[in-house]
Amino acid sequence: MPAENSSTVQEYSNAHEYLVFTSANQKFGLRQEVLVAIIDMPSHTQLPHMPSHMRGVMDYMGKAVTVYDLRKKMGISPLTEETNTLIDSLGQRKQDHLSWLEKLKDQVAHGQEISVQTDPHKCAFGLWYDTCKFHSYNLNDYMAQFDAPHKRIHSLAIEVSILIQAGKLEAAKDVIRHAENNELLTLLALFDGAAKKIKKFTYEYAVIFERANGQRVSILADNLEYFGLLDEVISPLPIAFSKQHGNFIDALGRKIKEDGAEEILILNIEKFLLDEMSNPPPLFPEESETAPAS
Repeated sequence: MPAENSSTVQEYSNAHEYLVFTSANQKFGLRQEVLVAIIDMPSHTQLPHMPSHMRGVMDYMGKAVTVYDLRKKMGISPLTEETNTLIDSLGQRKQDHLSWLEKLKDQVAHGQEISVQTDPHKCAFGLWYDTCKFHSYNLNDYMAQFDAPHKRIHSLAIEVSILIQAGKLEAAKDVIRHAENNELLTLLALFDGAAKKIKKFTYEYAVIFERANGQRVSILADNLEYFGLLDEVISPLPIAFSKQHGNFIDALGRKIKEDGAEEILILNIEKFLLDEMSNPPPLFPEESETAPAS
């Protein structure tokens, strides 16, 4: 590892203010002195032979600013790819529920034992849905609408089974038909609208900062958390963290909240941009768990 020079040595303490932002569910901090602006990610131009973690070049106030993808630097899929994977997966989850209902109807028609999944928390969509959380309040509100119709669809199997055991086959069929024309249509419409909502409310921010040499560059953030003082800043980075994050993380910040302390990795932007550090080991697992399982 090359020796540190004056441009890569920075001081950190809780006397400084920090921008705290999220990338792949990890919180990062940047000292406010280096910040120039924060904007919604604009259009950009890709260049030939770019490093994998460089997104391209954008225009900011008439000057070219290089854009770096922090996710790619950590060995994680870009937010755009993760979003597309989520949309594709939700399309499959829609088909799962259509197939589920067809199987239920077939079992009823042939007098077979009802064997479809009755627990809405155990289907592939339910396992993901119970843990999903988005940065956008609008998107969280939209996804909350899935809860009632999804639970109702799965409860059909229990209701139908009880009716069949009571010898009420036609009543069981009526229950299914009613659900097909009500809760199922609602659920399918929610799945259909999810892609548009996810694309509308999932976007990246370009955090523009100035290097020690005056050059302006940008890194991408999934979400902006807050700007201000931290309750504690540990520098140099503790050994337990430096082994995993030492390439471009200089300090560990902590912010005390009602549910406990959150940890923030403090970025050294000069180390982040060093060519020798262009391919560090991943900080996190290969994929961020955003999409419901197949």
